[in-house]
Amino acid sequence: FVYEIRAKQSQKHGHLIESAVVGPFLDAAEDWFYSDQALTATLDQATATVHALKSDIVQACQAYFAAVAKDDEELERQLELESEKAALEHKDDDDHDFRKALTHATKFFDLRPDEAADVNAVKLSLYLNVAQCYLKMESWHKAVVQCKDALDIDPTNTKALYRRALGYERLKDYARAFDDSQKAFALAPDDKAVVALNERLKAHMKKQQDKEKKMWTKAFA
Repeated sequence: FVYEIRAKQSQKHGHLIESAVVGPFLDAAEDWFYSDQALTATLDQATATVHALKSDIVQACQAYFAAVAKDDEELERQLELESEKAALEHKDDDDHDFRKALTHATKFFDLRPDEAADVNAVKLSLYLNVAQCYLKMESWHKAVVQCKDALDIDPTNTKALYRRALGYERLKDYARAFDDSQKAFALAPDDKAVVALNERLKAHMKKQQDKEKKMWTKAFA
């Protein structure tokens, strides 16, 4: 541990390890480990000495260890983002293949009503999941298309209406976005996400209407 801390002084954030503060602790520990006292010390005594040293170093180098912890958190965050991105791309490929398989299945098999209902339920879930992936990847048009496919199966599906409204909003097609958000709100008035989106679009539409009203007023003034 003594040599590890000395080495860290020449590594990243090493300037945060103050030699004047840390040096005496490291020197004292090194002297102890080469002393006769260390040779006759029990394992518990040696362990206690190491723990005491580590505690002193951590206390004396709080800024250094905080910086290292921040780096670790940032690295973990980046890894999570990369992992999520890879998962979304992989899911997109899998969903595309699955959609093709479902399409072929419905074309080549004469399904009973109950079987068709099961297939539609799977398709609906699939379209919604793919739409969500496209929203996360900011592929707004593709998300809208997936939601349309979902709504062809279930015209009153709140998730499909909400996600399509999000897609339209990002595409700046506010009229269609507001229409979908109104429908979603009518179906799920207690859904916080739906309420927030509907209020946001309502405010935008009012602002747009007020702007147009002023323009027409000026035109006929």
